[in-house]
Amino acid sequence: MRSSVFSLLFLLPFMVSAQITEVGEFLNFRAGLLFSPDFTYRTLRGDMENNVRQLRDHYELPKTGFTGGVNMIFRFHKKLAIEGGFLYSNKGERTKTGNYNLIVFNEDDPLRPDMQASFINTYRYLDLPIKLNYYLRPKHIAIYISAGISPNIFLGQSTTTVIDTDDSRIHIRRTLRNHNFSSVDLAGLIALGFDIKASQRWSIRFEPTFRHSLRSIMDTTLRTYLYSAGVNTGVYLML
Repeated sequence: MRSSVFSLLFLLPFMVSAQITEVGEFLNFRAGLLFSPDFTYRTLRGDMENNVRQLRDHYELPKTGFTGGVNMIFRFHKKLAIEGGFLYSNKGERTKTGNYNLIVFNEDDPLRPDMQASFINTYRYLDLPIKLNYYLRPKHIAIYISAGISPNIFLGQSTTTVIDTDDSRIHIRRTLRNHNFSSVDLAGLIALGFDIKASQRWSIRFEPTFRHSLRSIMDTTLRTYLYSAGVNTGVYLML
């Protein structure tokens, strides 16, 4: 019994040292730049009585958007890391092309029958995501799954009218002020990531990501929930 205790005491420093070495191998803080081309759209709920929801679902389509900015990662365990950032995002939807009988330039110049128009609604946000990464394969090419939330600060809204004539295409952009928008949106997000070690200090990440609002972005009877899917692509420096 005594010999076992002495053996344990003798081996304990080496065991602790090995654990510290293992943790130290993965313990790091990284900062980098991130960009994601996004597929963006919305989910509508409520307001079933006046058919606005059905009309919008019929005429509206997804649009392309993007997310980009500064991102930071603190890896504190072999299999765990916490991540956050400051990201500018462009979200929204567009309409099908058709003759909407709209006034284009002024009240005396209505949309001619030979003109076709569509509309692109853009919502701009400052996203503040925070999420937890769990590494399934913490090696040279690390694979991880990720989940978190993102408070998104509303920056503004604009609508671009795209007019197609026989010989040209005209874009008219208007910045709108809609007081029904919530000042802060809250979104949930999930992702699957690939973290590639390029050198001792540099790494590259590819992260297919899905984001969806957890509450309506507008205070109206027709509730609107934004969602987007993209591939976060980033370059990171270990500090």
